[in-house]
Amino acid sequence: MPNLFFTLSNATYDQVTEIFDFLWPTAAGMWNLRWQVRGYVETVPNATNQDLSNRFIHGSNIHGANLKRACIEHSWEQQEAQLSKFLLVNIFAIYESWLKELLDDIGVSKYEKALQFPTAPSGSNGVIHAVSAITTTKSQMIQQSFYPSLTRSKKYSWSKIDNLMKCYRYFKECRNCLMHNGGLADEKLERAYQEFTTVATEAGLGVKEVPIHNLTTKNQPVKIYLRGVVGFCDVILRIITTLDAEMAQAKSAEREIFRRWTAKYGSKQQTIKSVNPVARQKQLVSLAHNIGYPRTTYSIELESYLLSQSLVI
Repeated sequence: MPNLFFTLSNATYDQVTEIFDFLWPTAAGMWNLRWQVRGYVETVPNATNQDLSNRFIHGSNIHGANLKRACIEHSWEQQEAQLSKFLLVNIFAIYESWLKELLDDIGVSKYEKALQFPTAPSGSNGVIHAVSAITTTKSQMIQQSFYPSLTRSKKYSWSKIDNLMKCYRYFKECRNCLMHNGGLADEKLERAYQEFTTVATEAGLGVKEVPIHNLTTKNQPVKIYLRGVVGFCDVILRIITTLDAEMAQAKSAEREIFRRWTAKYGSKQQTIKSVNPVARQKQLVSLAHNIGYPRTTYSIELESYLLSQSLVI
């Protein structure tokens, strides 16, 4: 996992990992349960659902499971679609929660909606406009000492952020139609699909594999694929990595340095022992690096900040 600027962003990465730690064993377990139930029913054709429950889930405290319907009447494709829907709904909940909490923390909550859309043709709305507004007042300290390492992350994708957002909008409208429109595509989804297809290439998104997506027409059933939603999760992580780095430039983001520093070292001031300028700089960089960033660069702004906040003496 990359060390992102905001602690919240790192925690969000962990949440995504936790989902997959649950999802993959669940999918594998369901796959195996299906053929076990089918094999049992082939051997005992008159087996009841209670017989199946006694055989496969006795002692689990699971009640109400209809294994015959789940494992025989329902196809694997149907169940894979349910897993896809579960993942899709949860990944948006994670992203939107991260976005809201982060923007609240740096005092720019009004841009929550804009950071879920590609930049408008006029440039007056959408993700690039929002980031520009959020970072109108920049932290020279963060730009000099932390930002360069943040932009070296493999998932940092500022040059492709609008394309990633078009992918985001397609899957978001899929989610909305599945949850609120009876699973049928509406005009928003149809339009989002058309916009996404203009950039849906590996080069356009900066990914190894374009998330699988389906031709979408209004009033037709929305179809999603587990592999496609898994690919979209990588897009989400790229968006988070990129916005984390860009919004870190805001002056109000400096409080994150203070929080990380005191979480690591407590309220006691760290003593810079050496008076030699080079050795002093190395110690400052080491102290800053140890609060959890991949690489820290010395700058006079960093030293001034740490002194002004009484974090070092």
